[in-house]
Amino acid sequence: MHVLCVPSAFAAFPPEIILYIFHLAAASSTQACLSLCLVASWTRALALPHLLRTVTLDTPQRLLLFAHLISPSPSPSSSPFPSSSPSSTYTAPVRPPYPKFRHAHLVRAIHIHQSASPRRPALLASLLTACPHLTHLALPAHLLATLIGHTSRATHNWRPRDVRLTVIPGSLDFFWMGRAVGVVEDAGMGEGKDGEDGGKGGLSPLCKAVTHLCLGSTSATPRLLRAFPRLTHLALPLPPSSSSSSHAPFKVDPRTPLALAAGAPNVQYVAILLSPAQARALGREGVERWVRASRRVDRRVYTLVFPPQAIGEDWERVGGSEAMTMFIVDPVRCLCCLCCSSDAKPRAETHRPALGIIRSFVIS
Repeated sequence: MHVLCVPSAFAAFPPEIILYIFHLAAASSTQACLSLCLVASWTRALALPHLLRTVTLDTPQRLLLFAHLISPSPSPSSSPFPSSSPSSTYTAPVRPPYPKFRHAHLVRAIHIHQSASPRRPALLASLLTACPHLTHLALPAHLLATLIGHTSRATHNWRPRDVRLTVIPGSLDFFWMGRAVGVVEDAGMGEGKDGEDGGKGGLSPLCKAVTHLCLGSTSATPRLLRAFPRLTHLALPLPPSSSSSSHAPFKVDPRTPLALAAGAPNVQYVAILLSPAQARALGREGVERWVRASRRVDRRVYTLVFPPQAIGEDWERVGGSEAMTMFIVDPVRCLCCLCCSSDAKPRAETHRPALGIIRSFVIS
């Protein structure tokens, strides 16, 4: 019998097993997803949810192209293609536009780099509005302030569901965080408003939707946390000054995460991000004393060893930064060892319920 006529052993597998294998292959890498898209129409349909789950936009051109791709009715002025006649208002583009994109509902996470800031706030808002199932959003602080200001208008129809927001650290975070707070309070969400709409347009839909917030810098204030009335989970880095000694006086420094969390009574879990350098400076015994002291004051506090640069760098690789936003861990059942190196793998350890030390690792 000719070798081409021999039945493949792969065909003897049940269809459920075959689909499961292809799902694992699609989830393994972007290149595997692209390869599966070229095999057949059914493998393309299987791979697209994995391929489009997380979209990373690192340049203004890519952000503009993606916004034009998923926009239901892109305006001529927003077209990323050059016009054939510069003197005319709008003519047919030199090359045809993309076909209508019908897969925006597959996008679950969007990561916008510092260098990909759009010129018009409406472009960013329209991009997010076109993704109805968006649950993870990572963007720098200046885009957060711009987006909150633009979507606070009463005419905006963006209605996101529960959103896990990551604010990527930058050089002017303190200024932009303060501006975001000012925009929120101008919209009618000052102290004592309890999240009621008011002012010119009401609270931004983004503020109403955020349930998990991960901050890349220590420039947050209690006023900023009050801008998110549904916030239940908070992750923020430990200020460098707090790791200068093994005692780390939480109650003395008002800028520390514990004092910040105390101003947000609705928050259920607070994950303090301890960098590997801070963990090495404190030592294991110093970290344990520090965590015990903080949890005696506030039982919501947990600690993760997480490099600050990984807040932005690992976002695309982990598919929505679930290692950061999914930090609810039972300290009794799931406690892992505290590793001072960022590339160490977690190892099981004796349960210590009194401690809140949790080793962060990628949840794929």
